[in-house]
Amino acid sequence: MNNDFLTNISGNVNRRNFLRNMALIGASSFAASSLHAGVLSNNADDDPFQMGGAPAKQPAKSGKLTVKQVLDNARDAMSPHCRVCPECDGVACAGEFEIGGVGSGMSFRNNFSSLQRICLKMNTLADTEDLIRKPDPSTIIFGQKLAFPAIAAPVGPVILKLGKGIEKDKYFDAVIGGCFDAGIAGSIGDNPNLTVEVFKQHCDYIAAVNGKALMGLKPRLAKDMLPLLPYIEQAGTFMIDIDTDSGGRYPTADLLKITQSTKIPVVVKGVMTITDAKRARDAGAKGIVVSNHGGRRLDYTQGTADVLPIIADAMNGELTIFADGCVRYGADVLKYIALGADCVLIGRHVIKGAFGGGREGVALLMKNMRQELISAMSLTGVSSVKNITRDILANNK
Repeated sequence: MNNDFLTNISGNVNRRNFLRNMALIGASSFAASSLHAGVLSNNADDDPFQMGGAPAKQPAKSGKLTVKQVLDNARDAMSPHCRVCPECDGVACAGEFEIGGVGSGMSFRNNFSSLQRICLKMNTLADTEDLIRKPDPSTIIFGQKLAFPAIAAPVGPVILKLGKGIEKDKYFDAVIGGCFDAGIAGSIGDNPNLTVEVFKQHCDYIAAVNGKALMGLKPRLAKDMLPLLPYIEQAGTFMIDIDTDSGGRYPTADLLKITQSTKIPVVVKGVMTITDAKRARDAGAKGIVVSNHGGRRLDYTQGTADVLPIIADAMNGELTIFADGCVRYGADVLKYIALGADCVLIGRHVIKGAFGGGREGVALLMKNMRQELISAMSLTGVSSVKNITRDILANNK
């Protein structure tokens, strides 16, 4: 076997181990996570969302929470499953269950690297009139106004058991409440084994914020999905996300039955090809999420930023397009919108906010991301979300 090949493998393994070890060493020096209490409580035997074991200890509050404190707290609370690396690039957690990329971890890493390759053009000279106008990052998705084009990605129950764990009620309160406080939309995750009673209780979280949270659903056949629609509609959610990339292929005939049975816009998550985008459209979906499930289902897929513009061009405005994958900074949001998305879904960064600071932590990270987006819009000469085009991209083809 080629010695260079062995050297490369050894280098990659050593780098990954180094990152893992350094993160674990650093985690021991940080404070425990600060979590906020929720309002609902369910029997753990009936609800797969309930975590096992004791939750992380809650430290006494000391002054105003900072972004650094949230991430430091999250590192302690989520270790060893997530190291909360300085750059969430999928290297240290490659192949690790749930938080890392599946197999070699290349799909996660491709999400990161494809987005990093996108560069922005600085545009700093302007007419006086343009200088006095602050960029407007707000947008409207399916009739719901968002402070900036972002929604929390729905997550399943396994996430809640990472590290020291977080109680379901506290997690939903953090994500839905924190996003609401930041002016964007939260989300409810799903598990196909939920009882109807627990599912109804989950809908109550959405109703509590007047529908400003999406309902995320794992793929179910129409016969199992249709009985749930009345509860979802009563909650008032502004969109339903069907997570087709979490469980293999999904029959378009069932999708059509679902879209024809509700007035709530149905969005299909897990679209990485023009063919699937057209199938979703033809089955009555109002939107798609260009996503490879955070790199956690199929190894060696392309990065989201690689396929997004191709799909967006092919759809030509026929669908509302969402994108996810390594969204951490306001500039990431700007890049995805410029590449053709109408809105982004934020997964791991919201999870870190919830583990590291509860509702306040999520709100803080999201408000910070909004301010970063405003700054990036200003420095690229963009006044509003609707005016974001590929002209601001340095490597625009």
